[in-house]
Amino acid sequence: MKNRIATTVKLLTAAALAATIIFTTGQQVSATEATDAQLQMLLLTQTPEYQAALAMQQAQLAQIAAQQEALLKQQAALLAAQQAAALAAQQAAWNAQLAAAQQVYANAQYLHAHAINQAYLLNSTQAMQRAQYESMINKMGLDYKKELMNNFKDAQYDAIRSFMGYNGL
Repeated sequence: MKNRIATTVKLLTAAALAATIIFTTGQQVSATEATDAQLQMLLLTQTPEYQAALAMQQAQLAQIAAQQEALLKQQAALLAAQQAAALAAQQAAWNAQLAAAQQVYANAQYLHAHAINQAYLLNSTQAMQRAQYESMINKMGLDYKKELMNNFKDAQYDAIRSFMGYNGL
């Protein structure tokens, strides 16, 4: 009987332990258990393997950052070179246009001066022709001298206006 009581007590104890384990595993984690997990994590971070892996990861990150910085510097240098080349090409084009415009302006000034000289020569020639025509009319003794002189002056005036219009004076 004593054996039966001991076996029954053992079975009841095992059942109570099993029920306790089954019903307590669904419970929330307490603050002491969370602290224990934090302590375990802290202890884990102090291991040499973790420190070596962390140092290797930081070295890789530093290497990647250095590579990115080098690429950014290279791209900035290439961009600056491209901008300088484009600016130089644009400046050369502007200089060529300026030289062409200055040449056109110099030619226009030359033509203008030439036209002014031609107008002066035309005026002096017309004055000489007028004097000759007037003396010829005066020698003839005609009654309509004034009308002939007015026609002559109008023809000369029309000639000078057409000359100046043609030459842009």
